[in-house]
Amino acid sequence: MILPALLAPLPMPLPIKPVLKTPLSAVLLALLLSSGAQAQTNARRTANPPPPAPPPCLVAEFRHLALNTHDPTLRSQVAEEWLRTRMASCTIEQITIIANNRLQWLGTASTGELTRLIDGAVEMQMLKATGSVAGMYASRGAPPRASGDSGGAAGNSAMSAGAGGAPTAPPAAPATPPAPASTPGAPVPAPAPVPP
Repeated sequence: MILPALLAPLPMPLPIKPVLKTPLSAVLLALLLSSGAQAQTNARRTANPPPPAPPPCLVAEFRHLALNTHDPTLRSQVAEEWLRTRMASCTIEQITIIANNRLQWLGTASTGELTRLIDGAVEMQMLKATGSVAGMYASRGAPPRASGDSGGAAGNSAMSAGAGGAPTAPPAAPATPPAPASTPGAPVPAPAPVPP
């Protein structure tokens, strides 16, 4: 019964009549469609909310992730992702804590990229706070000694700089005085007893 219905001739489609009979109506239709699309685009632009604030910077969370991720490769990836998403909301104190504990918490997962991210964050916070990063990469130690100067704490080091900045060995200790000559046949004194 279904077979004869499938073999029946299909009705012929009706001829399509042109809707736009003049070029002016085609232009008007195009303008109408484009203005509607433009209005929708403008409505979408104003409806977009501002980007969300970065997640909070909790040092305890970073420490937890670092200490509880066993695989060093995965630990490095987790730490990098955490830093990239939360570093903007960290204070200088929080970044300094992370920087100072980086090797303890990350171990072999500490990479050059993680160091760059942490140092860059410290640098940005220092620039915001003081306008300078001079203390970050320069030594604040004592000024270099003039040649011939033998005083000061630098003179007490085991190695000191010689000509051309190459380290030289400290001066040799004075030779110990020779032991008194013993007379042949004289008794040799016994060593002093060691207290218990």
